[in-house]
Amino acid sequence: MTYTATTNANGFFQSTGLLPGTYTLSITPPSGFTNSSDQAGTVNASGTASSGTIGNINLGPGGVGINYDFQEAFFGGGSS
Repeated sequence: MTYTATTNANGFFQSTGLLPGTYTLSITPPSGFTNSSDQAGTVNASGTASSGTIGNINLGPGGVGINYDFQEAFFGGGSS
């Protein structure tokens, strides 16, 4: 199953109604940006972060995951 979420102006996203299971988060950086660093958040202290993907997120019944973060770096654009 694939679920797509778009962040708000503060970079926050939310997914509700997920069934218990193991999940992976991935990001597609906006044009002009590249993946800089990722941080696995907390939901039963699980998740492994690497280059635009956070995997092995084990969501149990009633689990709530917070602070799963992707950091992007601007690498181009603009004119001189």
